[in-house]
Amino acid sequence: MSYEEAQDYWDNLVQLPPTRKRRVFLSHPYADNPAQNKLKNLELLYVLKDQYTDILFISPLLLFDYLTSDDAREDIMMFCKGMIMYLCDEVWSYGDSEGCKKEIEYAKKAGVPVYKKG
Repeated sequence: MSYEEAQDYWDNLVQLPPTRKRRVFLSHPYADNPAQNKLKNLELLYVLKDQYTDILFISPLLLFDYLTSDDAREDIMMFCKGMIMYLCDEVWSYGDSEGCKKEIEYAKKAGVPVYKKG
C-alpha cells in the first residue's frame, strides 16, 4: 500500500457516520511493571465497558499484549500517535509515565481532548 493509499484509508476511517460509538484512547502506564499494568488495564476496561456502553475503548496495552519485550516501543508509540490523531475522539489518561506524557502531547497537538482520570 502506498503512502497516498494509506492516507486515504485513515481519512475514510475518520469520516464514519455520526451514529458511531465515541472512540476513547486509554493512556495507561506500562514500562515500570508490564504484567501488573496489563492486568490493571484489563480490569479497568471491564469496568468502563459496563459504565459507558456508548464508547469504544482503545487500549494499546492490550492491542500489543502479544509482545514479550519492549524492543518495539518506538514503533508502538508511533502507532499510538496515529490512532490518537486519526481515530480517537478523546484520550483518557490513567497515569503519569513517560509514555502517557507522550500520548497526551500527541493528543494536544492534534486537538484531541485529554481527560486525566487517575
